[in-house]
Amino acid sequence: MLFRSLNLVDRLQDALVRSLPAFGGGCDGRSVALMLLPLPVMPLLLLLQTRLWPLGAGSGIPQTLVHLARPASTPRLMAAPATLQRLTLWSLASLALVPLGREGPVVQLGAALMTTLNHWRPGLLAWIPRRDRLAIAAAAGFAGAFNAPLVAVLFLVEELNQGRRSRWLWPALVVVALAALVSNLGGQPLYVLGRLAMRRSELSQVAWALPFGLLSGLLGGLFSRLLLRACGWLSPLARRHPWRIGLALGTGLALLALISGGASGGDGETLMTALLQRPLPPWRAGLLLLTRLIGPCL
Repeated sequence: MLFRSLNLVDRLQDALVRSLPAFGGGCDGRSVALMLLPLPVMPLLLLLQTRLWPLGAGSGIPQTLVHLARPASTPRLMAAPATLQRLTLWSLASLALVPLGREGPVVQLGAALMTTLNHWRPGLLAWIPRRDRLAIAAAAGFAGAFNAPLVAVLFLVEELNQGRRSRWLWPALVVVALAALVSNLGGQPLYVLGRLAMRRSELSQVAWALPFGLLSGLLGGLFSRLLLRACGWLSPLARRHPWRIGLALGTGLALLALISGGASGGDGETLMTALLQRPLPPWRAGLLLLTRLIGPCL
């Protein structure tokens, strides 16, 4: 039910994004108000995270990794207050079209549900090591949110296990596949971005994939570096001055939204779907890429 609620918020965000000028919506007062939403919401989010709901701060993935490493000493990270705070903060940010996804909350939610199950029925899955149980549940949360079991298994191997060998990989694949199936039955589309009709030969596709893969990797590295630098610089300031920094960040996000016609807002799924259907001229694509690099850092 909680995962379905997250998906409903995500679909509502998609509907709001599609009403903006970049996606064919009108440039009226309602659209301008939507693009200006980060201005009042960002200070509220920072005040809540730094003053009232500190357990709900962050995406949820770092908290899950810490809990996987030290489950006995970090029960508060997976407790109900932290989970509900994070889901509320994420919902507020998503409906204000802040450019972030739901990967973190769903991963933390999956691990939190398994932590609760371990507490209520400690002997139920005792034959599986505790860390593996939590990691599989976190990956199942990822699969349930995106209907992507194979990506969830890769996330389990690369991020949650961090190179640590596990003999529970095949059972994990079954669990995440079932999670994706239940999510699909609950309304999450099987192919979120649609299907690509490719008429080129496999060899030609590979020839194009290599340079684009390298370029994407470089952009991904650049984005990660920007994100880490921005967080390292802004986080201490935000804790000391949440109201002022929140207004500054909200202003930046609102300006990006106005410049891009709203394309800089939201988690990017609606944007990717639109780009698959209608390619952009190079100058617009470059401007859009810049806003999508800066927005999440803010």
